[in-house]
Amino acid sequence: MEGVARQDAGLAGGLVNTSRQVGGAIGLAVLATLAGTTTAHAAAQQPHLEALTDGYRTAFGISAAVLAATAVLAAVLTRRGRTPDGESPATADAAPSTLRTR
Repeated sequence: MEGVARQDAGLAGGLVNTSRQVGGAIGLAVLATLAGTTTAHAAAQQPHLEALTDGYRTAFGISAAVLAATAVLAAVLTRRGRTPDGESPATADAAPSTLRTR
């Protein structure tokens, strides 16, 4: 929500929540489809329960890889950088606000 105007904060919050809900639903649908497809292919060569286990193993493995990649991206993208005037964010937030005159 950083960088959003105060009057648009509710809209931005709603979009964030909607994105999380829709993303979760799509992700779950993709993983369920992957598990079902893997199970169906493995069922031709293995007993049903082993094929089902292979399907779930594949879905959980893909899910773990996506979560690991997301954790790395979150760590990299949320590092605090410098403000446009070159100050670190901690000193910029702590500095008293002053009016600039020309």
